[in-house]
Amino acid sequence: MAKLKNKKIIAILAKYPDFSKYKRITLKSLLKIKGIGKKQAPFLLESLNNIEYMPGLTDIYQTIIFSYAKPILQLQEEIKDLDKKLDEIGEKDKEVNHLKTIPGVATKLASRLIGEIGDVHRFPSEKKLAIYCGVACVNNNSGKITKARVVYKANKICKQTLINMAGGSIRFSP
Repeated sequence: MAKLKNKKIIAILAKYPDFSKYKRITLKSLLKIKGIGKKQAPFLLESLNNIEYMPGLTDIYQTIIFSYAKPILQLQEEIKDLDKKLDEIGEKDKEVNHLKTIPGVATKLASRLIGEIGDVHRFPSEKKLAIYCGVACVNNNSGKITKARVVYKANKICKQTLINMAGGSIRFSP
């Protein structure tokens, strides 16, 4: 089953869980739902009018929608509130603000990196920090053969955060 990420569809399902009534939904009633604008409403209305369902299963559909749609909307609101609080906390941290001077790096990425690294002074050198983050190779020399290998036991969250930061920097830096 596809993931329901679209808030508008979830909001419609929460307000109108009975598929049999979708043919009676008006443009005016659709516009009253939070997050649905004038541009999208006609397309959504057309889609709702064309929904096909099995009439005998409408009670089951309703039960499923009631049990999932409203809690999903509540959780999305809680996530939004937590994101705001985390942004406020990140704004007060000097390391986060220092990382935000890099083009394309915002509070969330900077906070995630600082949270994963912790105190940067626990690493004796930049190389050790780079190895911990998984962005440096280590020597794998043996006799006459000189090789370098990737560290696979690196902090994956740190590595992904640095990759995201580099991508943002490339996109937003002139």
